[in-house]
Amino acid sequence: AEAKQDAEHEGFCDTEMAKSKITRTKLSEDIDALSSAIESGKATVLELTESTAELQKELTLLGQGEAEAEKIRNEEKAKNEATIADAVAGQEAVAKATVILKDFYTKAAGATAFLQTDSRNEGVKMGSDEWKALANPDYT
Repeated sequence: AEAKQDAEHEGFCDTEMAKSKITRTKLSEDIDALSSAIESGKATVLELTESTAELQKELTLLGQGEAEAEKIRNEEKAKNEATIADAVAGQEAVAKATVILKDFYTKAAGATAFLQTDSRNEGVKMGSDEWKALANPDYT
């Protein structure tokens, strides 16, 4: 009876040891899988941290590029506005000059005439009173 009881106890122990071994193997596999998942997660976190840092650098560079482009646009805008102001002033000057020239040529067209003179008139003779009056305004 004692041998039977020892055999049953040994059978029970063997069964429980086998179950424990299976459970331990299963749990070890689970631990290995979870450890692998943790390492993979850490690698992903590291990769994402590096990626975030790189993206931050790129954002900074983009911001600097945008500021530089805006500065250039503002400078070009100022130059364009100055050019436009010069062009407007030029247009106004041309318009005024055109009015003045039209007025001049309109008046000149009516005032211009050919005069016929006596070809025998030889001008002022040297030494004459007229000559002396031309040379000296105080001459009487």
